Amino acid sequence: MVIVLAGRRIDKEGATPPRFPLRQAAVVEKKLEAFFREHRPAAIVCSGACGADLLALEAAGKTGVRRRMILPFDGQRFRALSVTDRPGDWGDRYDRLYRELSLSNDVVVLDLEENEEGFLECNRAILDEGETLARMHGENGEGEGGEDGLTGLLALLVLDGSPKKGSDVTGAFGKEAIARGIKVEEISTLA
Repeated sequence: MVIVLAGRRIDKEGATPPRFPLRQAAVVEKKLEAFFREHRPAAIVCSGACGADLLALEAAGKTGVRRRMILPFDGQRFRALSVTDRPGDWGDRYDRLYRELSLSNDVVVLDLEENEEGFLECNRAILDEGETLARMHGENGEGEGGEDGLTGLLALLVLDGSPKKGSDVTGAFGKEAIARGIKVEEISTLA
């Protein structure tokens, strides 16, 4: 199985309603690590934003899962816009993962616009890469087959269980995965 992942970023200070409070980061990382240990994916593909992405990449590293980071644009610009703009030590974590994954050629930097459409296109690239890796691993890429139904490609959403008003890039990722026939599971950022 290959996992494609998208999720919430850590909330800004005083965010209302809370979607992913910083105090929940360690809990979510443990949930991700347990999920990876249980399902033993061959690889995980996601971006590198603070919150769900970086926690998943760290949890996957602890469990020996191959990790692939896809960024919509230049890594340092992405760091400023999607990593260090929230509370927590995300900058150091991102820098370490970026260096580590670059050494194994598992960082893909796209040349997209720094706007919502760029992030949505990055979502599609993550899903495309997941499908490619699933085919390389001899999986059907549709999340079907096997007794547990987890063979192939699985989209894992790390979110708070309710759609955001207006732009919701994580929600769009889930909708695109469903439209492609990919099985979707969720991990809560709040419980």
